[in-house]
Amino acid sequence: MRKKKRTQAQIDGAKRAAEKRAVKRAEQLAEESKSEVETNEKKPARTERVPFGSPSQKMARPAKPGKVRRWFNDEGNRIALAEQSGRTFVRDENNEKEVMVVGTNQDGSEKRAYLMEIDEDLYQEDQVLKQGAIDAIDEAIKEGVKDPVENAYLPDKRKSAVSISSKRDP
Repeated sequence: MRKKKRTQAQIDGAKRAAEKRAVKRAEQLAEESKSEVETNEKKPARTERVPFGSPSQKMARPAKPGKVRRWFNDEGNRIALAEQSGRTFVRDENNEKEVMVVGTNQDGSEKRAYLMEIDEDLYQEDQVLKQGAIDAIDEAIKEGVKDPVENAYLPDKRKSAVSISSKRDP
């Protein structure tokens, strides 16, 4: 659908209408402040307004010193594995687990996520172990090992994860 081109007269008319609305709103605000001064009444403090549809972090929770928090979906045995790794449930002021509905399971039931936390030193130890495995793969690739990850998925029926050739681009 093509947009109709506006004439200069239409544009000028729209500007005049906008100016009239602005003047009318200014007059209303002046009248409101005048009546407030006359009656010496104070309006209650306005709470902070968040525009509808504005981006927000619905799952954000306050940080806790010395702890690292993360949401875990209740799928398979992920919660049990998280508990085995040293994580504990974060509890709210009613001593109930922090839980949030995050989707729908295939059977139509609610998919829930639980907020869990772990001591920061244990979290850092886990990160060092994970980075060690990544570094080993990177080093194998640099050395030219064809399959740095055993039993890795290879798309397109490839025989090797890395293609090594002696030809170099000039």
